[in-house]
Amino acid sequence: MTPHIRRKWVYANPKAPRHIDYVSIDVEGAELDALRGFSLDKYEVDAFTIEHNNEPQKREAMRQLLESKGYARVRSWVVDDWYVRRDLADRYEFNLEWGFRK
Repeated sequence: MTPHIRRKWVYANPKAPRHIDYVSIDVEGAELDALRGFSLDKYEVDAFTIEHNNEPQKREAMRQLLESKGYARVRSWVVDDWYVRRDLADRYEFNLEWGFRK
Protein backbone atom coordinates (compact mmCIF):
# COMPACT_ATOMS: atom_id res chain seq x y z
CA MET A 1 0.00 0.00 0.00
CA THR A 2 1.27 3.45 -0.89
CA PRO A 3 1.09 5.95 1.96
CA HIS A 4 -0.80 9.21 1.51
CA ILE A 5 1.75 12.03 1.67
CA ARG A 6 0.90 15.70 1.62
CA ARG A 7 2.87 17.98 -0.72
CA LYS A 8 3.73 20.30 2.18
CA TRP A 9 5.42 17.39 3.99
CA VAL A 10 7.41 16.43 0.89
CA TYR A 11 8.79 19.95 0.47
CA ALA A 12 9.51 20.48 4.16
CA ASN A 13 11.17 17.11 4.74
CA PRO A 14 14.82 16.84 3.64
CA LYS A 15 14.51 13.03 3.73
CA ALA A 16 11.56 12.97 1.33
CA PRO A 17 12.13 10.53 -1.53
CA ARG A 18 13.19 12.01 -4.86
CA HIS A 19 11.41 9.19 -6.69
CA ILE A 20 7.63 8.96 -6.23
CA ASP A 21 5.66 6.14 -7.83
CA TYR A 22 2.27 7.83 -8.04
CA VAL A 23 0.63 11.19 -7.36
CA SER A 24 -3.10 11.88 -7.40
CA ILE A 25 -4.18 15.50 -7.68
CA ASP A 26 -7.82 16.19 -6.86
CA VAL A 27 -8.17 19.54 -5.12
CA GLU A 28 -11.56 20.75 -6.33
CA GLY A 29 -10.60 23.11 -9.13
CA ALA A 30 -7.05 24.03 -8.09
CA GLU A 31 -5.33 21.11 -9.86
CA LEU A 32 -3.40 23.29 -12.30
CA ASP A 33 -2.08 25.48 -9.48
CA ALA A 34 -1.12 22.39 -7.47
CA LEU A 35 0.68 20.92 -10.47
CA ARG A 36 2.53 24.17 -11.15
CA GLY A 37 3.61 24.20 -7.50
CA PHE A 38 5.04 20.68 -7.72
CA SER A 39 8.73 20.60 -8.62
CA LEU A 40 8.96 18.16 -11.51
CA ASP A 41 12.64 19.01 -11.79
CA LYS A 42 13.34 17.97 -8.20
CA TYR A 43 11.06 14.92 -7.95
CA GLU A 44 10.69 12.05 -10.40
CA VAL A 45 7.10 10.86 -10.48
CA ASP A 46 6.22 7.74 -12.45
CA ALA A 47 2.48 8.39 -12.82
CA PHE A 48 -0.21 10.97 -12.11
CA THR A 49 -3.97 11.03 -12.09
CA ILE A 50 -5.28 14.57 -12.23
CA GLU A 51 -8.87 15.71 -12.06
CA HIS A 52 -9.62 18.16 -14.89
CA ASN A 53 -13.24 19.02 -13.97
CA ASN A 54 -14.17 19.25 -17.66
CA GLU A 55 -12.44 22.64 -17.88
CA PRO A 56 -10.83 22.59 -21.36
CA GLN A 57 -8.36 25.46 -20.85
CA LYS A 58 -7.00 24.10 -17.56
CA ARG A 59 -6.93 20.58 -18.93
CA GLU A 60 -4.93 21.69 -21.96
CA ALA A 61 -2.54 23.73 -19.78
CA MET A 62 -1.94 20.65 -17.58
CA ARG A 63 -1.33 18.50 -20.65
CA GLN A 64 1.15 20.98 -22.10
CA LEU A 65 3.00 21.34 -18.79
CA LEU A 66 3.29 17.60 -18.25
CA GLU A 67 4.26 16.85 -21.84
CA SER A 68 6.99 19.51 -21.60
CA LYS A 69 8.36 17.59 -18.60
CA GLY A 70 8.40 14.23 -20.38
CA TYR A 71 4.96 12.80 -19.55
CA ALA A 72 2.32 11.31 -21.82
CA ARG A 73 -1.43 11.28 -21.26
CA VAL A 74 -2.34 7.63 -21.48
CA ARG A 75 -5.92 7.54 -20.31
CA SER A 76 -8.96 9.70 -19.69
CA TRP A 77 -11.87 8.60 -17.59
CA VAL A 78 -14.85 10.79 -16.64
CA VAL A 79 -13.08 13.84 -15.10
CA ASP A 80 -9.59 12.39 -14.65
CA ASP A 81 -6.56 12.23 -16.93
CA TRP A 82 -3.79 9.72 -16.35
CA TYR A 83 -0.19 10.58 -17.21
CA VAL A 84 2.96 8.48 -17.05
CA ARG A 85 6.58 9.21 -17.80
CA ARG A 86 7.15 8.94 -21.54
CA ASP A 87 9.80 6.21 -21.08
CA LEU A 88 7.26 4.12 -19.17
CA ALA A 89 4.43 4.87 -21.60
CA ASP A 90 6.54 3.59 -24.47
CA ARG A 91 6.57 0.13 -22.86
CA TYR A 92 2.81 -0.28 -23.23
CA GLU A 93 0.12 0.14 -25.85
CA PHE A 94 -2.54 2.36 -24.27
CA ASN A 95 -6.08 3.07 -25.30
CA LEU A 96 -6.55 6.71 -24.28
CA GLU A 97 -10.19 6.25 -23.35
CA TRP A 98 -10.00 3.00 -21.40
CA GLY A 99 -7.44 0.45 -20.32
CA PHE A 100 -4.17 -0.76 -21.75
CA ARG A 101 -2.54 -3.88 -23.11
CA LYS A 102 1.05 -4.97 -22.61
